[in-house]
Amino acid sequence: MLNYSHVLFKDKTDQTPEFRNLFPGAQYVGAMEKLNPSERITVMSVKFSGVGELAYKAFPNLKYIVCRSHDTDKINLDLCRQHNVEVKLCYPTVKNVAKYIINHLKAIGAQFPYLFYGYGRIAKEVILQLHLCDAPILYINSKTSYEERQVLMRLAKTLIITVPNNASTEKIITLKELGNFRGKVISVSHSGVLSNYELLWLIKYNCIEYIVADCLANDHRIQLAETKKVLCTNHRAWDCDTALLQQEYIAAVKECVDNLS
Repeated sequence: MLNYSHVLFKDKTDQTPEFRNLFPGAQYVGAMEKLNPSERITVMSVKFSGVGELAYKAFPNLKYIVCRSHDTDKINLDLCRQHNVEVKLCYPTVKNVAKYIINHLKAIGAQFPYLFYGYGRIAKEVILQLHLCDAPILYINSKTSYEERQVLMRLAKTLIITVPNNASTEKIITLKELGNFRGKVISVSHSGVLSNYELLWLIKYNCIEYIVADCLANDHRIQLAETKKVLCTNHRAWDCDTALLQQEYIAAVKECVDNLS
């Protein structure tokens, strides 16, 4: 039987009695409670709290951080590397996002061929879950030229946007980019990738028949809603299946404990 007395769960609001029964002997601290220094703690799980110098001073033998928030932006990764602490990001999960995309593909009656705008882990998980591994796949990545993108846009009936938000993808979904596209769109990208103003024009010119966007910026949202061709799900892609999240979170903690046994 695994020993959980060296595990600390920070931000305990999402830790139910059923969850705690899985980790007998573990410690739990609320988001606003102070850390009690301990040399015993080797695994810490966090959701809202930041992890920095204070945590490393309190837990000098820390080996793993299990992060169950949307990102690691509150965790000082430089300090993690200096202290040789491994960070496991178990939430959000790629499987959850893929499930979200597949559910909405069915809901909006998406047609083949699908074009993946971004060909990373999310796109490949969708392909895996839909058993499309042997099918010809249309995709755009950072190496795809503008001319090649336009050829693919003419071929596609459904566009699936999964690119991360960075300097090269900021407001990349524009009339110029999608002018040759005719079909439905699902986007799980950050709102920075989409231009709401350009989306209005894309809908006006029938380039986009319907769009499901997990994130949209605040500007022009009323006008977009009035078109009746936009569904914004407000950051639900990452946690559309809470049971799956819980399973992967539990597995991540147990893996860390098992590695230290």
